[in-house]
Amino acid sequence: MGICLDTLEKVGKEKEKVEEEIERQAMRDKDVLRLMQIPGINLLSGFIITAEIGEIERFPNPGKLSSYGGLVPSIHQSNQKSYTGKITKAGRRHLRWVFHQCANVMLRFGEQFKKFYIRIKRKKGHNVAVVAVARKLLEVIWHILKGEEVFKYLEVGKYANKILNCAWDLGREKNLKRSKRDLKKRH
Repeated sequence: MGICLDTLEKVGKEKEKVEEEIERQAMRDKDVLRLMQIPGINLLSGFIITAEIGEIERFPNPGKLSSYGGLVPSIHQSNQKSYTGKITKAGRRHLRWVFHQCANVMLRFGEQFKKFYIRIKRKKGHNVAVVAVARKLLEVIWHILKGEEVFKYLEVGKYANKILNCAWDLGREKNLKRSKRDLKKRH
């Protein structure tokens, strides 16, 4: 039992180190910081998005990126009839998952796509509307990363607060670990 607890403690420490390094790397990435302009995208989700997308130059337009993320509807055609169905899910599932999560958070705390969401929700329901917002969010991200544009609805105060909180958390964790080490040395 003691060996298992020791192993669990070691794994927990390693996990903390890895998470801290991911946060440190994300704070150095200018694309992650630019994505954090958008409500609903934090340090970790921005890092996942940039890691999953890779080089934005690979995608000549937002539709190609949406297809890569699996957030486009399937199309069934026969002769002159065309039907659109559920999303294809042919793409990066982690990218699709993170966009779904970011869209949900954005709908709770941001007003940018609320009208669009409500309009789709009336016709198709909540889940379809969230996926539609996720696709729209993906297209906005393409424009931000490709053209180095600023988010149209940027709230500077909230964005600055988000960046400062991330930096504060990184510094505080480092200082807490340092102070714990100092306490152990003294006693």
